[in-house]
Amino acid sequence: MLKESNARQGFLRDDQYSALAAACAAEGLWLRSMFVVMYSYGWRKGELKTLKVGQIDFIARTIRLYDTKNNAGRAVVMTEKVLELLTACCVGKSQNDFVLPVKTEIVL
Repeated sequence: MLKESNARQGFLRDDQYSALAAACAAEGLWLRSMFVVMYSYGWRKGELKTLKVGQIDFIARTIRLYDTKNNAGRAVVMTEKVLELLTACCVGKSQNDFVLPVKTEIVL
């Protein structure tokens, strides 16, 4: 088999991150939250579109993913910014509600 290069490329500079974060915030809290989580953990949009409130433990500051590309779940510790944004996204929602709007067509 041929060796496949999976090295990540195209990292953002601080000014690029700030510009993208501002543009996402202008669209709405949901897109700003999606951008920050994807940037922070390298997650795919499909993983976030299915994220439910019950997968977030605000006390332990963790997020658990069950539906991943390789079918192996994983957990991460939330950064301050991720905690702040996801808390705002989950206000008034039940454990089985989606964190982000799944009916919105997201083109990234």
